Amino acid sequence: MEPRKNETETAKKRPGKKLSDFFDTAYLRGVILGVLSVLLVLGIAFYIVWHVTGGFEPGIATQTALLAEAEERIPASGCIFRDETALTSPYRGAADYQMGDGKRAAAGELLAVAYEDTDSAGITARLKKLDAELAVLESSSVGKNPSLSYTKALENTVSSALSRYYKQLASGDPSRALACTDELLVSLNRKALIVDSRTDYAEEMKELRAERDRLAATLTGRSAEVRAPFPGIFYSDTDGGESLFTVAALEGLTPSGLDALTARRTEQDPSVIGKLATSRMWYLALTLDVSESGRFRVGEKRRITFTDCGDLSLEMKLESAVPEGDRLLLVYSSDEQKDGPETVRRHSVSVQIAAYSGLRVPRAALRFVDGYTGVYARFGNTVLFRVADVIGTVDGYAYISTSTAPVTRPVDERGEPVDTLPPAEGETEGRLPENARIETVYGALQLYDEVIISGSGLYDGLIFD
Repeated sequence: MEPRKNETETAKKRPGKKLSDFFDTAYLRGVILGVLSVLLVLGIAFYIVWHVTGGFEPGIATQTALLAEAEERIPASGCIFRDETALTSPYRGAADYQMGDGKRAAAGELLAVAYEDTDSAGITARLKKLDAELAVLESSSVGKNPSLSYTKALENTVSSALSRYYKQLASGDPSRALACTDELLVSLNRKALIVDSRTDYAEEMKELRAERDRLAATLTGRSAEVRAPFPGIFYSDTDGGESLFTVAALEGLTPSGLDALTARRTEQDPSVIGKLATSRMWYLALTLDVSESGRFRVGEKRRITFTDCGDLSLEMKLESAVPEGDRLLLVYSSDEQKDGPETVRRHSVSVQIAAYSGLRVPRAALRFVDGYTGVYARFGNTVLFRVADVIGTVDGYAYISTSTAPVTRPVDERGEPVDTLPPAEGETEGRLPENARIETVYGALQLYDEVIISGSGLYDGLIFD
């Protein structure tokens, strides 16, 4: 029995196999630590990126509510009507204009000298260009000691004129862009005078007049003077429609009647060298869908923007509104002389139908909660619903009244809703019960609130990490 006991004790003492008998434990430990280190670094990086990009937020993007203004407009096309008389000459060669466009002429005043020789056209074209340069310089004077407010307004005028100029260039209409340059040049010239402490361009104008006199002296051949047959406003450009688009033609005009007028072919008479308008008043006739008729009242003034005149905007009075079938004819009047819309027969315009001023938010941000229109706004890590009175929408944006009232209710000391008591004698509003108070259910949208413009699963009081 003794030998078996020794064998058992020997077996107990014999060591078992270890992990190190199969693997290099130092190497394995290094691999594991390396993998854990990489995972830790990746985890930290993922946490930072996810947190910075809003990964812990429910897809929320915000936009600050700011004050803004906008106009709602309807595009249209129309024609200018005016009492004008075409002026003719016995000679059809070229004309040296003595009167600038848009200037008032007295009866008998010299307007132009017409020449028989067609070779004079090049000279008269140069003379007309010099006259335009003189007109710009003449309009560029600033007077003595211009005020700071005038200088600031001048900066705004330059910026506005540049904007219209580039817009016309971008639209592919260089002729319209060129028409915007006079206002820009006048503003830039005035700015230069202020910088140089000058009041006008008298010396420059003197040199241009001398050049004009020398050039005019080279015109030869038979000529004829063209004088104003009556007092009026002179324009050198004509289109052949002077006898068609008259003020009398507006009487009883309908949408189909306007179509018939614009369809008539007008031809330029080569003997016509200009026209004389008998009055400052001119009219714009345009057509819209008859469904818009409720927006317009005769006698009301609206801003009409001439999109083909560098977005020049004029306040014009509605003289008549004539429905016919599914169309509406509107006739507006103005006496402003801008050397732009009133000198061109046909125009592309937009009619202002509403103007809005308020807090601007994307229309897509509007939500409807408990019967109220509003938006969700972010305050720190909390989402709150804010009511918003929408006064209008333009181009995908909603304009919110700055006097929107919050939604409130009376509650008792436990916060439970209660009804107000009937108003006391002589009062119009109900009274609060004893120990009751007014609780704000939903606040109103305010300036600089961070409006949530995208996100799902939102509700008032939502808290996110």
